Amino acid sequence: MLLPLGESPKFDQAAFLAGYREIKQNNGIYDMYHIQDINEKTGQPKPGAKPLDQTSVEYFQAWMDIGFYLSKLTIEIWKHQDSE
Repeated sequence: MLLPLGESPKFDQAAFLAGYREIKQNNGIYDMYHIQDINEKTGQPKPGAKPLDQTSVEYFQAWMDIGFYLSKLTIEIWKHQDSE
């Protein structure tokens, strides 16, 4: 069964490797931020941090980067399973 990219079990790890993090807002919508805009202790955006604009090329590139790392992580899992 194929899952949407954002629902993959390795999504958070892939997003971190790509340098991004999604934060769920109170209204249930997710916003994507650069890792450096996230407070490490609270896991919330730093004051003044703005999410990526969902209509920007940067937002599209973020999803491409996350997809790359997700594919890489998935291949590593398959290699590990095949070696057992």
